Amino acid sequence: MKNLSIKEINTWRECILNSEFISECILNENELYDLAQLIGKEIKKNDGFIHLDLLVLCAVNCAYYYYDNEGFWKHFCKLLGLPLNNYYKDNLGNKIEAWLKKHELLRKERLGTFRYVGAILEQCGITERYLPRFAEFLNTLSEDYGWNGLCAIGFSQYKERIPAQGISKYLMDFLKDRAGWEFVRDVAKTMSQYQHDVIKKDDLFKLPGYRPGFWEKLLEHIRQSRRKDSSQTSTGLPIPKLIFDRDSEEIAICFDAEFVRQGYYRFNRQRVSKSRFVLTDENDFSESYRIEIRTSQGAWIQKEIEGWNPKKCDYALFVPDKSYVSNESSLNKGDYDLIVKENKFEVPERIIIGEDDLLFDFGYYKAYRIKISSLHDLSFLGMDLPERKIGGSFLSWQDEKAKMLQGASDFYDVFTGSLPEILVQKAELFRSGKFVLFADFGSGPVRQKITGDSQESVLSFKIPPGTKGKIWVESLARFREFSGQVTIDSLDFCLLPECSVEWPSHLLKNDEAPEIRFYTEKDMSFEIDGGPSLDSNQVWQIPPMKQVIEGSLKYENISVRLALRVFRSALRKKEGMPDNYFEKKDLFKGIGLVAAGVPATQSEIFLTLGERKYLLAELGTYGNSGKMSFSSKAIQDALEGVSEPLGCFALADRERIVRTEAIFLNTEDIKNHLVSGTFRQEWTDGIQNKKLSDFLGGMMQIINGNIRYVPADLVDGLPESLSEWGRELIDCAVVFDDIFAKDFQEDGLHNGLCWYRKAEAFCRGKSGSRAKQSVENLLDELREIKWRPEISRWQTQFEDIVKDVKADADLDKLIAEWAEEVKGDWKISFKSQIASKEMGNKLTNAWRLYYQQENYLQAYRQSKEIFKKAESPIKELACILMNISLIRTGRSEQLTSSDAFQGHRKLMPHIQTLFCKAANRGLPDTKNEGVSPELFPMRDEDQDLLKRN
Repeated sequence: MKNLSIKEINTWRECILNSEFISECILNENELYDLAQLIGKEIKKNDGFIHLDLLVLCAVNCAYYYYDNEGFWKHFCKLLGLPLNNYYKDNLGNKIEAWLKKHELLRKERLGTFRYVGAILEQCGITERYLPRFAEFLNTLSEDYGWNGLCAIGFSQYKERIPAQGISKYLMDFLKDRAGWEFVRDVAKTMSQYQHDVIKKDDLFKLPGYRPGFWEKLLEHIRQSRRKDSSQTSTGLPIPKLIFDRDSEEIAICFDAEFVRQGYYRFNRQRVSKSRFVLTDENDFSESYRIEIRTSQGAWIQKEIEGWNPKKCDYALFVPDKSYVSNESSLNKGDYDLIVKENKFEVPERIIIGEDDLLFDFGYYKAYRIKISSLHDLSFLGMDLPERKIGGSFLSWQDEKAKMLQGASDFYDVFTGSLPEILVQKAELFRSGKFVLFADFGSGPVRQKITGDSQESVLSFKIPPGTKGKIWVESLARFREFSGQVTIDSLDFCLLPECSVEWPSHLLKNDEAPEIRFYTEKDMSFEIDGGPSLDSNQVWQIPPMKQVIEGSLKYENISVRLALRVFRSALRKKEGMPDNYFEKKDLFKGIGLVAAGVPATQSEIFLTLGERKYLLAELGTYGNSGKMSFSSKAIQDALEGVSEPLGCFALADRERIVRTEAIFLNTEDIKNHLVSGTFRQEWTDGIQNKKLSDFLGGMMQIINGNIRYVPADLVDGLPESLSEWGRELIDCAVVFDDIFAKDFQEDGLHNGLCWYRKAEAFCRGKSGSRAKQSVENLLDELREIKWRPEISRWQTQFEDIVKDVKADADLDKLIAEWAEEVKGDWKISFKSQIASKEMGNKLTNAWRLYYQQENYLQAYRQSKEIFKKAESPIKELACILMNISLIRTGRSEQLTSSDAFQGHRKLMPHIQTLFCKAANRGLPDTKNEGVSPELFPMRDEDQDLLKRN
């Protein structure tokens, strides 16, 4: 071992500081051995070895020369002269990982047995031993995809192509790692640039980011792709992308509208028919999507786009109006849309520009517009990203708003008339050859030269309207912060002739249908989805309720998708299922509310009561999203002074007050006013909610007894406090008023109504009721029931049945009381409880004809009429009188049997006794002897008729 000079060591250290990857700093095997021995001795002396940069350099070069199927640590520990054990593996691995992380060379910490070795191999790349096998793998992929296609291969699609056999464990582990996938894409990008003469061979051999000599050795093994890249990548079609549309609050896969129309895309084995595939169900989301694209030769090739899976990740980042950030390495400073599962993350206030609530079918999410000033701003998501040496945007439009078509929502930035100038930043990186700028205006990529000596350069392009194109940046060197990225930055554009669309800009009610006007002097087609054309396709009307206007604009062979949000006045709850009802009791608890208006205008909330309007609160200024979150406590004091039980919320738009669909309800007051008959129709003026109006009207008819039929959905879709109350009133109307209610459920009745049903059947002697019930059971159940119906007429009916049940228990006493009136003096109106019942007076007079006048014929006639119409116990007492009268007039064969109807259990035995005696039949045994015969108002000669002996 020779002694290493300070100059040699400093040279290595300078190389490390100036390299993108440690593999650029090479040691020959002798230098590696000498440095490793020196480091090993120092480690043995001092476990706190501090020259970690040299340790890392030694580890990366050891991996390059010696990593094989026996692994890494055996060779590394042998080089260092250290024993191979877990202590040194963990100690050295931890030191290497910590140094890489500190110097922002470690982009992602790994877990498991590959943790430290994976970090080393990310710096090393392909080792010398496995370069030929790696070249074979590249050859296979390039023949299938072409170099350009391989540049864009997705991670999951790529992993499927890694052979399961015939490849070493080392190479397998590296290729399966994300760093291996990025390395393959970087190599493919450089091969594509080399194939298209973007980079010359001499420059290729000197490319930063690779180990010196890598490209000479790789090209010895690489075969030129048998299939030209044009068949794979020059389809003229942009690859679809996953986007978040803030206006429609949707996540969708976005396709180019023009080529969708021509049938160039397939997804899920189906021809794509719309430019957007909206993801709604949780199962629609995936970590990657396979899209098929038709080439100019008619063949279908498969492309993969990376996606977001909310089952595995609680957040997603999107570049506003562009696409999903699938790779953390592509993050730069700037504005982003962040979607996070509610209550999962505490997003720092300092980075929030605006926020919205999102309700997907699979849960509640928050959508934040955030500004990232430092990549450390994302540490709350668990991202510990190194700051970029280069970073930031390379390309931007010098004045994009001046010529951009408002409402265009496509793959492209859509301009009219002429293309704005393009500002190129970090221009020295292009002039130095590290980066290259391309432009494609439909005839293929053309490299653009950046001249001058300033940090910024401005480019102008004169192109005709009817052009779709792209301007983009690629790196020639391999940079760790752009690892695996083919396109570093890009501007996609579409240029149309001079034209403009006049969209609604003021706040609208839900039932308003405003117009959209299109202006141009060229032959262009303009169309709005779902709305009628009013004037030769130049004026269109937006349907009521619609919030996102979608349509298309066509010029020659170009089709541009249009989409713009219409601002409609709305108020909703921040949590829970969305509805239009806001109950006073909930508002006074301090719930979260969201008002929707026009961005950058003042937010004021009103309550409208017919023609009257009450200002409830001034909320501030709407943000960029046109939404304002606030607590209901902000309007609580103003609502305290509102005496009306319902009203409609409204929002201000400059000088106009625009009604929302949100309705204020004081449900307890509404119910009280309806029941007491003091509800005023004027309170519903201005509330355009048919469901609520039908409900209130239906309840008034039920309460007043003016309805015979209730539809099934009368109480559906209302606040629970109203719907349950309404359902109870409907049930009461069915039971007490005998109305018909569609879908009425007998087994869903309130226990008080169930009792009433049973008690009524018992008292009226309805079929089978007396066999199933006893008066004692009914009275026991009644003691547990505190409920009574709210409406007075139903209360009377309920209490009448209560009296009847109680009277049944005391029937002997009631018969005795009534019998005294039959025997006593005549009165205009008799007062006993039996005589007070319906037809009770007529019954008393009929019995008096028998008892006091011996007028059996008249007694029979009157009791027969009463029997036909009366209910228990009047019916049974009439039947007894009929039978006695028939016996006394010698017509025993006409007696009514106890089997002829169901009646009172204490009176039916006497009907049976009369029938059996008249027919000379024996009396059946029974434990129920009924009311004592002595209590009936019988003439002396008839005393034995009711006795069973």
